[in-house]
Amino acid sequence: AYLIAISPELQSGAKVRREEQRRAAESLQAVRVALVSPADRSDRDLGAARALVEETCTMCHELTEVENYPLHSEQDVAELLERMVENGLDVTEEDSETIAWYLTRTYME
Repeated sequence: AYLIAISPELQSGAKVRREEQRRAAESLQAVRVALVSPADRSDRDLGAARALVEETCTMCHELTEVENYPLHSEQDVAELLERMVENGLDVTEEDSETIAWYLTRTYME
């Protein structure tokens, strides 16, 4: 704590880490809320949802990894999204709902 207090570089680094932790916590909460009470939206656009999934998921890996990942239940989708957030995904509640909807509709066996 003393070193952080006297070093501007350490202060800045600590602030960045706190902000990253705050955003991760918000994203995780958004995912959990979206999965517990998903909005009933039959008006979703499959193409727009696919584009969001492609944009979001391919920041860290190839889309084929998502396509080949075995999803057997909504719980599998929830665990996948939570793991993505833990690995750095920054996502809103609405985007979480859309991603979960798309994954469930497209890839769940």
